[in-house]
Amino acid sequence: MKSHLTALIASSLLTCLVAAQGDDGVGNVSGTKNEAWAQFLVENGSGWTAAWNRATGTPEAIWGDGMRLQPGPISSNAQARHLSEMALERYRELLGLGTSNFVEEIGTKVARVHIFVYRQRFKGLPVVGGRADIRIHDNGVLSMLGSQAMPIPATFNVSPRVSSEEAKARALAHLGVASRAQGWVQPKSDRLVIWGDPFAKVLTPVKLAWEVQVDSAKPEMVGRAYVDAQSGQFLRYETDLHECGFGGCEHDHAASEAASDTEVDAGSLRIEVIPDPNPNPNASSVGGTVKAWTNTNVQPKAALKNVPVHNLRVGTAYTDANGKFTLSGSSQTVTIRFQGRYSGTITAAKGTTYSRTVTLTGSNNQIQIYTSSAGEYDRSQSTCYYFTNASNLYVRGIIGNKSQMSRLDSISSTVNYNASCNAIYSNYTMRFYNAASSCTNTAYNSVVMHEWGHGLDHAFGGIQRNQGMSEGSADTVPMLYNDDPYIGHGWRGGAFLRSGTNTKTYPPSGSVHSQGEVWMGFCWDARNQLVASLGKAAGLTQARKLLVGVFVANPTSQPNGVREVALIDDNDGNLNNGTPNCKALIAAITKRKIANPISNCSSSGIPGLYTFYGSGCKGTGGSSGGKCHSQNMSCGTPRNGGNTNVFATPFKVASTTVATGAKLRTGNSGRFNIEIWRTDAAGKPTSKLSGTGSITIGSAYATYSGNFSTPVVLAAGNYALVHNRVSGSSHHPICPGGTPTTHYWHPPSGSTWSGPWNTQGWAFEVICGGGGGGKAVPLLTSTGVPVAGRSFQLNVSQAKKGARAFILFGAATTSINLGGIGAVGCVVQATPSIAAGFNIASTGSGSLSVNVPNNTSLIKKSFYNQGVVLDSGANKL
Repeated sequence: MKSHLTALIASSLLTCLVAAQGDDGVGNVSGTKNEAWAQFLVENGSGWTAAWNRATGTPEAIWGDGMRLQPGPISSNAQARHLSEMALERYRELLGLGTSNFVEEIGTKVARVHIFVYRQRFKGLPVVGGRADIRIHDNGVLSMLGSQAMPIPATFNVSPRVSSEEAKARALAHLGVASRAQGWVQPKSDRLVIWGDPFAKVLTPVKLAWEVQVDSAKPEMVGRAYVDAQSGQFLRYETDLHECGFGGCEHDHAASEAASDTEVDAGSLRIEVIPDPNPNPNASSVGGTVKAWTNTNVQPKAALKNVPVHNLRVGTAYTDANGKFTLSGSSQTVTIRFQGRYSGTITAAKGTTYSRTVTLTGSNNQIQIYTSSAGEYDRSQSTCYYFTNASNLYVRGIIGNKSQMSRLDSISSTVNYNASCNAIYSNYTMRFYNAASSCTNTAYNSVVMHEWGHGLDHAFGGIQRNQGMSEGSADTVPMLYNDDPYIGHGWRGGAFLRSGTNTKTYPPSGSVHSQGEVWMGFCWDARNQLVASLGKAAGLTQARKLLVGVFVANPTSQPNGVREVALIDDNDGNLNNGTPNCKALIAAITKRKIANPISNCSSSGIPGLYTFYGSGCKGTGGSSGGKCHSQNMSCGTPRNGGNTNVFATPFKVASTTVATGAKLRTGNSGRFNIEIWRTDAAGKPTSKLSGTGSITIGSAYATYSGNFSTPVVLAAGNYALVHNRVSGSSHHPICPGGTPTTHYWHPPSGSTWSGPWNTQGWAFEVICGGGGGGKAVPLLTSTGVPVAGRSFQLNVSQAKKGARAFILFGAATTSINLGGIGAVGCVVQATPSIAAGFNIASTGSGSLSVNVPNNTSLIKKSFYNQGVVLDSGANKL
């Protein structure tokens, strides 16, 4: 075999592990499940925690060290789904799934975790509250499994003795609701279900039941009544009307009329269409811009702003972010109302529901809705539309365009309802009340977003009233959107209704809104801790990713919620070695006295060391002559002058590569230091990467290059080439006629970056692996570093396409020169105790994922790697 080699050393300073902790609500379980749990620990080690559901006798969640389901990372959600289904079946007995079927309700990815939620069915009937959960990290590790599966005997009778008509009559009579008393939403049909209480404190038997839909105007009730389908006994009523969270309801009083702003019914004040002054009669399209006077402020009576109406439906088109639209044809008659891509109809119960039919010609029609003095009944419509659309866009921007989001696209609203001091959500319908002497019109910023947040909760599995989860979660939507802890500014003329700065702790008590304040407070505390740790922009972004992303998992309790947040934050599927932001999260969890699911946070994020040594020998693969960024390098005229300031010139990398050096276009003799730094989205440097280098500059104006001391692995992202003159009188690498690009700088004695500046045409190039004409030394680099219980990646690049490669693992270094047997320049530099093979792709690169055992005996141990590529043309070996 003919081979060439390149080497590195890894000194592993690994993190420690301790035993996992318990969760609140952990109950004792006996019998078969206890045996299954014991067997699970035998198979997978003792580093696992189970939280048992007392009502079902099942492990609601099992988490800990993580369980590898496949050797490498997950390639697709379909692959994750297959692994999830296999895990569900493998641990069927432990999870207490019995003979029920579990149908996927949610199967999607948030951040780095694939979330699968399954709903229980038995003999074709839905089991209310029955579910199973699987979480799989992107690296192929099972991070959590659990179930809230109702225990149903295989012989359970699913044939009802009581008819659906009788069950309905009994339910309505029990609730004091007249039959056919249609309310304000269209309910689903009654259905036969298996009912149980998954939140009971003791093991609870299930019953065959009729789920009776209730929708009544007087008394106002929207929800589901459960009636025993065998005995006819009334079991429970579950409301779907989320109301009176804002300090009480008042109906049909004269004060609401008296407190309203003056309404102007003249259509000319509600909408003005300024037609295109110079329409082209031969044009093939018409277009224009739509604006509306809207309250975009958190205060309910703030001055209106004239803003573009985004995603509004105009004929068959939708407006863009600037309110612009285009329709085909030289003339179009359209009806414009507050309805759009992400909002159903908005109806005014009092005042005039906005609607206008216009005929458009030309491409510059200006459609103006309302005036700056629009009254309560008008401004409520434009404001409700604005925040309904904004809520949808905001959440999509965080979790993506998941299929469940489409359920919210047609959410409808009624504004100016003839009552006061309330807002209501039910079944993708929202209702906002008019103003009164005691409180304001409720169709504004945080109130609209709160009610829409109930819809978001509904879309991902149903409203969770247990422990106030839906109320607290709904509060986080406006709270994090506005980056403001207060909900309901100026509701009754005071400061606010609820605040994330409250001091409530777990366990929650009082009304569902009061209970929800614990979760709301945890979310705001987590936001504050993340901002303190990561900085304002990055901290708020991470808070939104975690605390909005958790909606997808549909947690049923506050401890479940913080565990899901930790799983989303985690980077390896193992909560026993901390998470990247565990210190911030635990501070918030501890303050609210919720059970903490994260262990070993003190060692989390303290990675092992990974350094490079030795040199390789040439093969027949690509040279290092490629480039991952180049700008203004064809400039022929230098800029005179220079100084010793440190400059950072940003660039972006689209996919993982290896930077080996850089080029500068300059002259006049001297030497530059060069480094690669990570940057934020604006290009401002944030942290230096390993590997520095220098470039010697000649007297002539030309392109000069230099290499980094060690290759620098660049994942897709934002970086900067940092350079400064350290000797001589070289000019700045600036092309006077080049394209100006962003830069930052600081003096040689300082460290605070000034910028961004966009005044100079910087001439530089970053040299990356790949390309060229062969005879290159392959590069061995790493992605990540060794940490106990986690994986990192070793990469070989600039190798022969299609070759077989190996990574040698040893406990010591060595030096065996292979020149005497034909491999001139090749030296074995790591004791080859273990070899792991992989293939080199057509790009000349290949990778090996290394899983570091979660073993404390590895702490401060060193291991050594060397890459070997089998290349028949490299030498005579």
